Amino acid sequence: MEQRVFELRLSSTLAGPENEPAYLHVEVLHDGTWEPLHLNVKTRGFLIFVNAAFICQHMYLRVNAAERGLLLDAVDGEFTMITSEDWLIRDIHASFQATLRSGHATEADIAFIVERMKACPVSRNLKEPPTDTRLNFI
Repeated sequence: MEQRVFELRLSSTLAGPENEPAYLHVEVLHDGTWEPLHLNVKTRGFLIFVNAAFICQHMYLRVNAAERGLLLDAVDGEFTMITSEDWLIRDIHASFQATLRSGHATEADIAFIVERMKACPVSRNLKEPPTDTRLNFI
């Protein structure tokens, strides 16, 4: 059975006590080349959905890090969603690397944030939530 693979990556800089985005750039892998993702009325609907799942996890990372007293300078992320030929989601992988401005992330903080990321509203509405979500702080 043929599968479809959607790969996105993002880079963001954050500011303030709530880790609000000062800059956010998302790219999509298209025919082996990374291209900026410009959402508009011509963007394929499923790609918008994949982006929504990715951005939702990014938002829950930012918000829950702030809740734990972890202020972030930047977040880089990679997101892969694999579907079957008939568009059923088979696998989701998310990986984020966050640069701390202040605070110290414990293993408990990381586990808490990752669980919250997996429970973001978009992920909660998936039949199967993301199968692999990773978070590293530097």
